[in-house]
Amino acid sequence: MNDINIKDTTPIDVRGTAKIKFNATGEIREIKPEDLEWDVTGSSHERQMGPENIYVATVELESEKLDDELDADLDEDDLKISVTWEVSEYPLNCFNSCISKIEKGNGELIKDFDSIDFLPTDDNIDYLNEYNETY
Repeated sequence: MNDINIKDTTPIDVRGTAKIKFNATGEIREIKPEDLEWDVTGSSHERQMGPENIYVATVELESEKLDDELDADLDEDDLKISVTWEVSEYPLNCFNSCISKIEKGNGELIKDFDSIDFLPTDDNIDYLNEYNETY
């Protein structure tokens, strides 16, 4: 199943700023809502109240520390971090849950966004109904 980018019609409303810490360097980076590009990865199997849609946004961060400032023992996991947010819509048009996690790298999510909510619109409802019928 192919991911469909719904960036222009995403029903995900994110507020605040997330902060990620590179554990090896102590560097703290901020992620703003506009840095996220949401993809709907499809629907899970049919559940009691209909399908569950999953939206995923991943941000790749690279340390901004200069190479000569770093300890020679640091490797790629110390200098690159991948952070993912996964939002579940279940039942259709309802926010179910959100999971935030470091997927790759030696880092820590020290502050998550203030809020992540699901805001259905008529366009998104039509789009997702069409998507669910296709896949």
